[in-house]
Amino acid sequence: MPEKQPTKKQHYVPQIYLKGFSRDSATIYEYNFAKREAIKKPVRIESVCREQFLYEIRDQSGEIINTNFIEDILCEYEGQFAEYRRKLLRKSVVKANYNTLCFLSKEEKIFWIFYTALQIMRSPSMLNGIGSILREELQGQLSQEEAHNVAVAFCLPFFKKPRSGEMTALTYFISLLITKILTVGYAESDNLFTSEHTMYGVRNSAEGLFTFKKLWFPISSNCVLLFSEPGESVRIKKNCLIPITEEDVHEINKGIAYIARKMVFSKHPFSESDIQLIEDARRERAEDEKVLSDRQ
Repeated sequence: MPEKQPTKKQHYVPQIYLKGFSRDSATIYEYNFAKREAIKKPVRIESVCREQFLYEIRDQSGEIINTNFIEDILCEYEGQFAEYRRKLLRKSVVKANYNTLCFLSKEEKIFWIFYTALQIMRSPSMLNGIGSILREELQGQLSQEEAHNVAVAFCLPFFKKPRSGEMTALTYFISLLITKILTVGYAESDNLFTSEHTMYGVRNSAEGLFTFKKLWFPISSNCVLLFSEPGESVRIKKNCLIPITEEDVHEINKGIAYIARKMVFSKHPFSESDIQLIEDARRERAEDEKVLSDRQ
């Protein structure tokens, strides 16, 4: 039997997720930061948001072990994501559901909390950030590959069954999301953005990892999950469906453009106002980074 070959180009933003921002389930419109322009012809979803062997673990000789172990698990959850999103979108278009007191079932809430945390943990910025912290704390005792191995196991802890009370990056973030109010928003404008960073959080004044007042996670061009602190807004009620206004769309899209590093994606060609919004967000980010740099 031939040896299993690892997937070389592994997607950190699932293709099935990006299809929710596509007209044809194959292509998507891109605003590229390096080129500082909206790409006129839509790009193929398969070609974006991927890195070589991102989730593979290597031994001391550099050989991959447990080939595609994490990649295969992520693919299983992506299949579940497709089903849960399909179900959610069917319910979200029914306007009578704005009056439903318990919009999400317990099963749905558990899945969306878990999947939101998983999407954050699987990102290169998270894995690289954890790896860098490990190397710094251990003063270079770990090689880059060893630090990457530990980061993957810490953020995506699927190699073994966790012990009772064992904390990982994934379980820690899940524990934070559980304390938030989860609301689903539906945007009839069908013009929500996404990027290689799929969600945007508004920080609160508290110090600490992952502290935020609210977290927007667009799961399609017309549907968004909102995690927020109790009392953040009179519009937001626990486990309900709310209409997303044009003002909300502006806030969400600007936040996505602000947090993005390389590109912003849209279901539709970018309008002049869309491009202006993206450029305003990038300018604000540059100003914020300068202020932070000056403080240091």
